[in-house]
Amino acid sequence: MSTIVTMTLDELKELPPLTVAEKEIIWNAKPIHDEDCPKQTKEQLAQFKPYYEVHGIRQLQNSKRDR
Repeated sequence: MSTIVTMTLDELKELPPLTVAEKEIIWNAKPIHDEDCPKQTKEQLAQFKPYYEVHGIRQLQNSKRDR
């Protein structure tokens, strides 16, 4: 069962930081494909462009994941 909670940024800032184990769960999550969100082919995926190319914004040098 999933629960969605709506929070303000102020409420979010009050939460404790994620643990290393929680971060690992997030980074290692696998997508779930179903009829509403089918798996895409390599040809379909090749049509996607990075946000910075579409909107003319330069790419960030370091990912937050690298920190």
